[in-house]
Amino acid sequence: MNRLLLHIIIFTFPVMAAGQQLSHSDSLMLRLNDVEEDTTRVVLMNEIAGIWAEKNPALSMEYAQHALNISDEIDYSFGICQSCMLIADNYHRQNAQSKAYNFYHQALNIAEKENNKKAIAMISNALGVISFEMNNLDKSLNYHYRSVKLYFELNDESGLAETYTHIGKTYKKQGKFDQALDIFNKALYINRSLKNSQLIAENYGNVGSVMLAKKDRQCETFFRQQIKSAQEYKDTLNLATGNYYLANYYQTFGKPDSAIPFYQNSLKLFTMLNNYEWMSRVYDYLSTTMASKGNFREAYDYLSQHEKYRDSLKTEQMAKLIAQQETKYTFFKQLEDQKLTYNRRSLMLQLLAVFLLILLIFSGLYFYFLRKKIKAFNTEKTRLANEHESTKNELEKKKRELTTQSIYQIKKNENLEHLSKRLKREKFSFKKQNQAVIDDIIRDLQNCANDFVWEEFEKRFEEVHTGFYKKLNYRFPNLTTNDKRLCAFLRMNMTTKEIANITKQSPNSIEVGRTRLRKKLNISNKDISISAFLNRI
Repeated sequence: MNRLLLHIIIFTFPVMAAGQQLSHSDSLMLRLNDVEEDTTRVVLMNEIAGIWAEKNPALSMEYAQHALNISDEIDYSFGICQSCMLIADNYHRQNAQSKAYNFYHQALNIAEKENNKKAIAMISNALGVISFEMNNLDKSLNYHYRSVKLYFELNDESGLAETYTHIGKTYKKQGKFDQALDIFNKALYINRSLKNSQLIAENYGNVGSVMLAKKDRQCETFFRQQIKSAQEYKDTLNLATGNYYLANYYQTFGKPDSAIPFYQNSLKLFTMLNNYEWMSRVYDYLSTTMASKGNFREAYDYLSQHEKYRDSLKTEQMAKLIAQQETKYTFFKQLEDQKLTYNRRSLMLQLLAVFLLILLIFSGLYFYFLRKKIKAFNTEKTRLANEHESTKNELEKKKRELTTQSIYQIKKNENLEHLSKRLKREKFSFKKQNQAVIDDIIRDLQNCANDFVWEEFEKRFEEVHTGFYKKLNYRFPNLTTNDKRLCAFLRMNMTTKEIANITKQSPNSIEVGRTRLRKKLNISNKDISISAFLNRI
């Protein structure tokens, strides 16, 4: 679907944005016969025009024009804006750019009076595209940059990315390749953040085409990215254009043999899409490439195909116009048939009502049994909550035991250290033959102070802080046993003095150990303490 038309439908008819089926048009036309209020009739006619815009432009134009006439009579500004946008898009797709431009301007005037920023941004974009096609590039940029400003205010990244794409194409056409490259990269960045897969592939092609125009060999990377992205999301059109651009790259840098396979790949894909315009273009390039290689027979064959599809394109466009007119004449006959089936539908609705009543009864039974299940679930939930609370209390008990054991060890060591110091001070007041006995007692006291049962401590610590050592070993496999023990004490928020008492080291040694441990744990932020870091493991 034409991208401008898609935006009109999404903006004008929110219900249709989810993907209306043409069958919905039938019910709208039937409703139109029963509606008397003019504003409602305008909305319905515009909605019908939007549905038929792609399939039958002539019928779409008829409904939109009728809606515009009624809107003018009753001075219904919203209806005028809707109708003008639909008529403008119809003219745009017929390449009647001047007429499209005038109707878009009518819609823009109304949107400005209503201060509808979304509509102003969208219509300005459409006017920028038409100005581009009419080769008024400066005016095109003015319209697009107005859209950019509004999309920024609306925080509409999707609209912003599309507008950047239009601006990039304008700069490229002006030969301002640096500006085009910058703006295409902005569009690519936004679409990648939005994960718009099809637009991402198109953006890669846009960036690469500008780089190719600048004779930058890095463009090859972007064409291959376009192909890769298109393959990933099965986007045949971008896959075809990616192959086409890559062939142009090889042709530009004097590698016609490398270009030919990619031209042929793109030709195969464009043929699958029945895209005569691109097929004609590829045949033209293949003809030129073969001629540059001296293969004049193949060059002539490709040139013949180019002219054939160029003529077929004109024939196809004419056939579409004829088909649209035929559809218009047969439409009203179809409408009569639809009225005949209306009564059948009414009967079906009655049967549907009976079915819904039966469904309601079964639903009541279902919810009855569901409530019983929910009650059983809540009972089980309560049981599990009680178990959780019991486990939590047990864990708290173990934490208290661990803390008590550690404090006991600290106090024991402090007392033994105090006794040792007193005996050392008083040793010389004893008789000389008793001083050796005093030394033995001091040595025994010091040994008792050093006798910290690490196995028991670590077992209790692991019960409280389950998996701590395992996680620590996984993340920091180079830690020594002493490092891990220091980590355990710090996890318990013990002070340097308390750790020194347990380990029988000086506080200075503990501080040095903490500094080394910080490096081993890669804690570069000085605002983060080791204890806080370990509590997150």
